[in-house]
Amino acid sequence: MNNRPEWLQPSRCIYSKQYGTIQINTIIGENLHFRKGNISQVIFNWREEIEQGNLTPVQNALSPRSLIYQQIASELEGRNKLAHCDIIPEQPANYQPIPENVHPAVSKALTQLGINQLYSHQIQAWSAYNQSSDIILETPTSSGKSISFLLPVIHECLKGNSCIIFFNLKALAFDQEEKIKEFINLLPEPIRPAILNINGDTPSQERKKLYTHKPSIICVTPDVWNHELTNYQFDNYNFIETLRKISIITVDEAHYYGGIFGSNFALLNRRTQLLIKLAGSDISKLQYIFASATISNSQEIAQKISNRKSNFTVISQSGARKAETTFISLKPQNSTLYATAEIAASLVSKDVVGICFCDSREMVKTLTQTIRKILTENGLFNLQNSISAFYANLKNNQRRKIIADIKSGEIKFIVSTSALEAGLDLGCIDAVLICKYPGSILSFRQRAGRAGRKEEGLVVFIPSKQSILDSYYSKNPERLLTDPPEVINFNPNFENLLACHILACCKESRPTINQISKHFGQTGLAIANQLLQENKLVYSFNSKLACARNLGYVHGDIKIRGSKSNNINYINTSTGEEFEQSAVNTALREVYPNAIYTAQDFDGNPVWYKSSELKIQEGQAFLKPIGQTNLFTRPQGLIKFEEVKTTGEAKSIKLPMGVIKLTHKICNISESVSGYRLYNRESKWTCPNQDCRNHNQSLASKLQNCSICNSELTDKDIIQLVEEVLYKEALTISCSTSCLQIEIDRQARNFFKSKVEQIRLPIKNQKYIPKEERELFEYKETDICIHSLAHQLMLALPLVEHGASSKDIDFMLYEEPTQPNLVGYFFDTVEGGTGMCNTLFQYLEKAVSRAKLLVENCPCKHGCSNCTVIYRCPDDNTAISKQVGLLILQNLIQQEVQIV
Repeated sequence: MNNRPEWLQPSRCIYSKQYGTIQINTIIGENLHFRKGNISQVIFNWREEIEQGNLTPVQNALSPRSLIYQQIASELEGRNKLAHCDIIPEQPANYQPIPENVHPAVSKALTQLGINQLYSHQIQAWSAYNQSSDIILETPTSSGKSISFLLPVIHECLKGNSCIIFFNLKALAFDQEEKIKEFINLLPEPIRPAILNINGDTPSQERKKLYTHKPSIICVTPDVWNHELTNYQFDNYNFIETLRKISIITVDEAHYYGGIFGSNFALLNRRTQLLIKLAGSDISKLQYIFASATISNSQEIAQKISNRKSNFTVISQSGARKAETTFISLKPQNSTLYATAEIAASLVSKDVVGICFCDSREMVKTLTQTIRKILTENGLFNLQNSISAFYANLKNNQRRKIIADIKSGEIKFIVSTSALEAGLDLGCIDAVLICKYPGSILSFRQRAGRAGRKEEGLVVFIPSKQSILDSYYSKNPERLLTDPPEVINFNPNFENLLACHILACCKESRPTINQISKHFGQTGLAIANQLLQENKLVYSFNSKLACARNLGYVHGDIKIRGSKSNNINYINTSTGEEFEQSAVNTALREVYPNAIYTAQDFDGNPVWYKSSELKIQEGQAFLKPIGQTNLFTRPQGLIKFEEVKTTGEAKSIKLPMGVIKLTHKICNISESVSGYRLYNRESKWTCPNQDCRNHNQSLASKLQNCSICNSELTDKDIIQLVEEVLYKEALTISCSTSCLQIEIDRQARNFFKSKVEQIRLPIKNQKYIPKEERELFEYKETDICIHSLAHQLMLALPLVEHGASSKDIDFMLYEEPTQPNLVGYFFDTVEGGTGMCNTLFQYLEKAVSRAKLLVENCPCKHGCSNCTVIYRCPDDNTAISKQVGLLILQNLIQQEVQIV
């Protein structure tokens, strides 16, 4: 053994400073062969590594808690489930003394809270505040962002000013209010500011009485603040005086303000700024503080929301301590539910406090019960009640009890939706389980950031076999920690939203036309003039604009998070539960009466429903579970586009031959479903010879060749029309929405034709051509290229923008006889727009890159719902090809995009 240490033996786990915990395969001479997850590697000259302290027994290198995590990794490896295990070293805290210019009473309060020093990023924020800079805080979850913005907020109150803190959720406002109160109540009462939690649970007349002459910290959600601004029109003196004193606006969890929510919030801020100015304050001295997870375009979003072009001080380097973290990734699982429940039960039995994130309330409830069941089966009856479910619509007292119980140790494990992804300070969490890829790098890091705040942490990623991205990140788990996060995007100049906010603004404060122009820009000015022509706005005294009285309560027309009337809830008639939601035009094509609809269960397996009723006005679709079936339906109907106007800039993509032009439009879209066709799909052994009588006939599988023409039999899906149904009255919807017109000139069409021919060539000589490849010969080349590319770009949008959904955008080719070029339209699926066309236009290059990643990593041959097929497609997924789309994507990446 050449004096080899006893602990250095094959099959043993040891600790390497370079590789973390590794398992020895064998030792040959001076070379140590080991496994790290699925990878076998070599350490050369193991003796030297031991002498330098780079190789040690696991128990000498790791804490007891880290040993538990390594034990879990070993158990997973033994069951052939482990794909990756790594140890992320501890990040020590970077402390600095509390600055001398912090008010003595505030400094004392910090000490009473146990804070004797500040993190470096908190000092940076304090310094930026004192330099009158706007601030963006982009540090991880639980890094002390609240203290970073509370210090400036409290000092403004000590100067006699007031501040607004916007929270994206009411529950978060309640939770943070308690934290702020804990701090504020340590200040001497004479200088203590008032904390006003303005929420919808308090009647509006009572809310009006909350405003005082005292400096105040207003905790509010955008939804409530939209209505609260009406106080100005009723000359509520205390409210106006509070507005006049506002010197800081803080936006917590700023990364949630995307899409329509972001658009409405930006316009709400413009109204707020105007009222602050009308109340007598200088808004140029107003400071903004944004607290956000790391996103790729934080300055852009901060500028859109604050309506200013100033250079923000971006603070992204956290000084908070981050404990050593063990990062485990499993191999893709058939059942993520049971795999997750097993790990959770193991953690609970080992007294590790943890949280598991899921993406639906139903999954949370089912997983909670499964964990309890496993604990019972293992004889750990006493631990059943230490598991708790957590989701957004719990009552406030329930939420607070669960949070208090996990902090006290009564609860050991929480199964949660994204409701606990950010905001609450849960420093007691040791382990985080992430059940399936949550849809964005940003969300993954928000969730993973919960682990290891105080003691050594554990992050476990449980990927699903049914997802391309799950499989991709299972093979490349390090990218979950290193890939750049997605962008947040919205358009603050949606015309229909601008019109609603300008009407509300004129109802609140009666501004002049020049004030409208200054705060809402040239687009706002044009809309105000249009509203004057329509008599929705009228001039009052001193050339001020007032909202027409007959319009009533216009603030109610503003749906801050998007109009719920444009959404359809899918209801399972067997359980009465809502299991999905979609835009109304998507529902029209998916769940029309008698439609067969395929959804997914928790593990990504198909579940079949039949639509019994679609109530568009009520926003409900009722679907009955029917079990597995070979039947499917396709809607029969029409979509018509009517261009209203061109908005914004255009882009052109110069191809090796020709140009693709993209132009923003506002269009009126009319869509109808007049009936449906019912088909049966059946796998059969059949003759592939189209001239043979046995072609597409079901033949005995034991035969190898056709009995008539002797062609070799093949197994293929035979699709047969069963029934065609026309409704007595067509279902019709219409809306005005944002579109992206795609024009392809003649040279570009020739370029696309050459690319399709490139793929057709090897197929022509095949003995049997499957249906998916036959479509390459049945449709126009340009139609195939554009349709395939459009689908792949739409499916990739969630990889571009955090919170985006491919259901928020659609595409169709649209023949226009007056147009010499081929025309297609991307269009937002909600009245007025969702922002998806804007995101595709603004981040086109990134969308192309992410689509290429998505399609290249999909294991399917011809295209599936993960990479190419969109079942609600208005063109019924005809003229699409995964290979053609990928070839065009590869060409687009190399091309130049120009603004025209």
